[in-house]
Amino acid sequence: MIDVFKISPNKIKIAATVLVVALLCVGGYFLYEYFHQPKPVTYETQTEAETTAGIKAAADSAKVKLQQDQLNEAAKQIASLKNKQPDTITHTIVQQVPVVIEKERQASGADFAIVTDPKNPDQKVDLTKYQDTEPVVLNQYNVHAYKKVLRQIEYAPKNIDDWKPAEVGYTVSRKISDDGKYLGVGVEHNFDNSKTYVKLQYTY
Repeated sequence: MIDVFKISPNKIKIAATVLVVALLCVGGYFLYEYFHQPKPVTYETQTEAETTAGIKAAADSAKVKLQQDQLNEAAKQIASLKNKQPDTITHTIVQQVPVVIEKERQASGADFAIVTDPKNPDQKVDLTKYQDTEPVVLNQYNVHAYKKVLRQIEYAPKNIDDWKPAEVGYTVSRKISDDGKYLGVGVEHNFDNSKTYVKLQYTY
């Protein structure tokens, strides 16, 4: 005897509706991401670049998440360079500014960059005011939000009274997201059973 599993038309309709809604949500997400690409280069006034608000605006534009202490530290470092040379002084023509700035940012490994006008520190850089072939000099501050690679050494004693090694390990992790998530591979050796293990580590 064969039992025939029947699904009511109402359940099929509900399942189809859920599927369509899910597909629309996924499609909407990818469309949003497509039209809201990260902008790793932000043009600001010198004053803005020296504030946590200015750093946060640049980080948000680049879609890089920073903690408050990171914002404070970045603003402090840029402010300390007020009377010194910045990371990069860009000498180029207006037409090549976006290309040169992005090239410098990538070469430094920075998560995002802030560009200011040393001749007009109270004005935001506006390239449309210049001719394409006009020479221009700009300050570039490259901000490193997170290290690209983390190296971790682990040591576990036998107990609190006996600090002879029970287990040691070493892990290398690489940044996999703009908000500081890492994926790494490591090895551990246990002295009690004399076995060595390979592990996968996710840090967030």
